[in-house]
Parts: sequence; C-alpha cells; structure tokens
Amino acid sequence: MIVTCTAPWLSADLGAEHEILSWAPHRGGLIRAREILWRAVRDTDLPPDLDVTSWLTAELRARDAEQALCFLTSRDVSAHHHARAGVEGLAVEALATAGLSNAEAVGTRLHPAERFGTINIAVQIHAALTLPARIEALSIATEARTAAV
Repeated sequence: MIVTCTAPWLSADLGAEHEILSWAPHRGGLIRAREILWRAVRDTDLPPDLDVTSWLTAELRARDAEQALCFLTSRDVSAHHHARAGVEGLAVEALATAGLSNAEAVGTRLHPAERFGTINIAVQIHAALTLPARIEALSIATEARTAAV
C-alpha cells in the first residue's frame, strides 16, 4: 500500500486491482478497485440541501478517480495512521483516519447541532480470501475500531 496525502485527499494505492468490500459512500459494496481515497470535508462543505453523491462524484471526476472507492471524513487527513503487521508469513496493512468528535452510539442520538466525526479504516490483507472470510475480516476490523473507541 502506497499512502499519499495532499489535503483534502488521502490516497491508498493498493498496487494492483483488488476485490474490496465496504460501506463507503462512493462505490461501496463488493467492488474491484486499485485505489482507496478519503476526502476531508468540513460542515460548510456539506450544507443540508447538497446532493452529496453528485458533489463527491464531481470531485472524483476532477481527480480522474471515479473508479476509486472513496470515504468522506471530517478528520484532518494529514493526521492519518498507517501500520503494517505480519504473523506467520501473512502481511496486513491498515490505513485509518479517526475523528473522535462523534459521540454517537447505538441506542443514543446527539442533538443535530452537535459536531460529528468519522472513523474510516482500510485494511489490506496480503492473501486471497473467500467472500465469507472477507466479511469476517470486515467484522473484525469493525469490532477493533469499536473496542479502540
């Protein structure tokens, strides 16, 4: 994974096209892509009447990156975290942005005027996984994110 940060963008080049499973706002689901992007946004970037999907598509088109998977984050992308680990010959990389101002939790709602943050994590596992194994990996990354918060 080659990480490049030029605010308001953070990019992870995976080195080749990979199958990706995510719930990202741009190209979420089960897709094939070589690049994962984060687009930093502020409250003023996303007024209530904005068609965010069209806006984000136009932003990606301007970068010639419409085929990338793309997250939106309220975090300063220069404060990203990239880590690599290996166990028994299996390498894994993670790239994350963590804006911890979001105190939303299951079963609670904040007042709409409160500020929200995001935590977005991309995990690249350097091994071929079946779809059920990818779903399990996504679940484990989500659980780890929750435990860290």
